[in-house]
Order: sequence, then C-alpha cells, then structure tokens
Amino acid sequence: MKGVEFSPKRAIQALGYIQSKSFVTDKLSLIKLLFFADRYHLRAFCISMLEDNYKALRKGPVCSYTLDLINKSNYFNQLSKEEQDYVSSCLNINGWNVTVNEHNIDSLSKSAIQALDFSIENFSKFDPYDLVEIAHSYPEWKKFEDFLKQNPKKSKDMSFIDFFDNPETDDTAIMEYFSGKDPYAMDEKFLAAAKMEYLKFA
Repeated sequence: MKGVEFSPKRAIQALGYIQSKSFVTDKLSLIKLLFFADRYHLRAFCISMLEDNYKALRKGPVCSYTLDLINKSNYFNQLSKEEQDYVSSCLNINGWNVTVNEHNIDSLSKSAIQALDFSIENFSKFDPYDLVEIAHSYPEWKKFEDFLKQNPKKSKDMSFIDFFDNPETDDTAIMEYFSGKDPYAMDEKFLAAAKMEYLKFA
C-alpha cells in the first residue's frame, strides 16, 4: 500500500525522535534504526513509514533519501532552497556524528511513533557494526548478499514486499543477539494478511 510521498520534514523528525529517546549520534546507527522502524511499520500497518528509497549496500539496508539529507547530496540537491535551509538548520554533522536540532513530532503519525519506539527498544542498545550484522539477517538485504560481496561499492534497489519475509530460523545474528527469537516475529496469518493488503495497493 503506497503512502504519502517522502517528506524531508518527516524523516528529520524521525531522526530527532530516535535521538531524543536513545542518544544515538552516529550516522550508521541512525540510518539502521530508521530501517528497523520502517520494517516494523510495513509489517504491522501495511504501509511504509517514510516512503523512502531503500537500497541494499555492503553495510546493509539504507534509506537513501534520508542519507542524502544528512550528506547533503543527490536528493538534497533537488529540494527547494526553503527545504534545504530547513534540513541544514536541523542537522549538525561532525564526521560520522549527527546532532538533530528538530524536536517537533507533528509530522509523525501514532503508528510511526509506535514503529520508532519498537526500533529504539529492540535495537538502539547495539553498536553500529552489531546493527549491520543484524540488518544482514533479513531477507530483503540477504537476497543481494552474494552480489554485494563481489561488488562492495555497488548497491541494489530493495522492494518493500520483501520486508514481509522472515529470516532463517537458525540465522547466526538472530541467535546471537536475540537468543534465536526474532523481534519481528508475529502471527503468520496476520503477516500473510498484511502482505496481501500491501499488494492490493502496491
């Protein structure tokens, strides 16, 4: 089910919300926590939280429009001056560290807050490279694993429909970090119905 278009303001507020609740500042972790939140949102509500453009890179899934906002590249350069000024005023970048100066959440729905809370609760305690290993467990990235190993500087477009798939039950990272219980585990009938609902409007 396609939601509203990607909004820089919503993405910035999501980053700010994560930081206010977890004090995470490194760019890699922030981007991964957004991915984990959007994965939850799709599976629970049949719609993307951000409508970002997800790509599979060597270090895992990346919400590329949001990363462009942080890096002030590509998508950022297509924004109006007003939007660019807003992004620049909200983000202070120091190497890999990001400080978000946006504390409003008026662009975030209740379901987005729920998804962000899920991500923070389950994943914010891990360091960046643990998060990379965990993100590598999920099928939407894993389908590109061999390609990315052979082409570490390239990327592949990800599909939201793959976010509904579950990791292997004996996945090493899930076993190590979550004692074998995937945080996304849910009733299979509900998940199948959610996937069908998404497909109706995809």
